[in-house]
Amino acid sequence: MKINLDDLDKLGHNICEDLVKYNKERWRKAFFQTFSKCDSVDNNMCESFNTWILGPRHKTIISMLEEIRVKVMSRVAKMREFAETWQDGVYPMAMMVFNTNVEKSMRVDFIFNGDTCFELKDGPYKFIVDLRTGYRSCRSWELKGISCPYAITAMHFKRLDPSENIVHWYIKETYMKAYSHFIQPVPNMIIWPESSNPKVLPPPVQNMPGRVRKNRRKEVGEIKRAEKLSKKGITMTCSICKASTHNMRSCPTRPTTNQETTNCSQQSTTKPSRKRGRKESDNASISKASTSTGGKSGGGEQEATTRGLGFKDMVYLLHSLVLQVLI
Repeated sequence: MKINLDDLDKLGHNICEDLVKYNKERWRKAFFQTFSKCDSVDNNMCESFNTWILGPRHKTIISMLEEIRVKVMSRVAKMREFAETWQDGVYPMAMMVFNTNVEKSMRVDFIFNGDTCFELKDGPYKFIVDLRTGYRSCRSWELKGISCPYAITAMHFKRLDPSENIVHWYIKETYMKAYSHFIQPVPNMIIWPESSNPKVLPPPVQNMPGRVRKNRRKEVGEIKRAEKLSKKGITMTCSICKASTHNMRSCPTRPTTNQETTNCSQQSTTKPSRKRGRKESDNASISKASTSTGGKSGGGEQEATTRGLGFKDMVYLLHSLVLQVLI
């Protein structure tokens, strides 16, 4: 297995590391059970079945089942006709594998121990075959049910027929039993009798809490169609040092808080100073009001002089009068 993994690792980077992460009992033949006589490690059978029903699978439930029923009914008849064409009474694909193993057995060297065991050498590898117990160290016969090249070599030495050791799963009689259950034809749906049973209705619609979604749920990896281009896949960088490992907030070259306060203080000192106090127009209005009220006394005269003044001028005037009284 290590040699095969080394060869597999040459095909691409980190292929073996990704393969080892999966459960070894699912892809290593050393952990496969031998009762099913199948050594397939791929998913081709499921994919071929899904392709076979690709047309009906997207239709409604009754139309889908009706089309699948018709396909299965016709397939049963075709497979029985195909089994009648077998010449050796064995599945043709199994016979192809068997004939290939017979050709490989001619290049295998063996040593007989005098009883029922054989030691066979195929290049740098050695295997053990025991004809009495049916043990094969290569586990090819246990997994497939077809004699391996090493068992064929031992059987030829013992003048035995290797084709008799092919398991019954590949025999014509077993194949015909699998297709012995026929599907009966069914009339058209229009001719079906009406049933008195209650109709099968969908479950009641339940209003879910929250706001109803109007936008369609997008699939994983779907590209957003908008005027702006998506930033997915773009490496974001820091706006200060242009590094891609952090952003501006966690940038190590970002100035500290003390430096920021000193910069702010320097900016404040450079700004032009603003004079405090009232405006010149306000001072002039107050001075006019004070001079006008200084030579007159009495509430009526003051009221007469303040009729033409605004609200601010009146406030300043009252303030100046209070100051004069206190002095």
